[in-house]
Amino acid sequence: MKADSTDRTAPQVGEIVHVACGGHIEFQEDTPWAVYQGAAVAFCTPACKRAFEQDPDPFMAGEIPHPVE
Repeated sequence: MKADSTDRTAPQVGEIVHVACGGHIEFQEDTPWAVYQGAAVAFCTPACKRAFEQDPDPFMAGEIPHPVE
């Protein structure tokens, strides 16, 4: 999902955001992200986002191993 300045859930470029698999990154225009339970969630890689999209709740609960591209 591309960040859209009209999307109130989108992180801002340069903002430090928590990533779903742990840790923090500086959000960039091409950072993979999605909305989960009304909040923006960033991902370290596109593979991580794809795993989330397949089964969001178990992914966010840490029940799905971190994917490797």
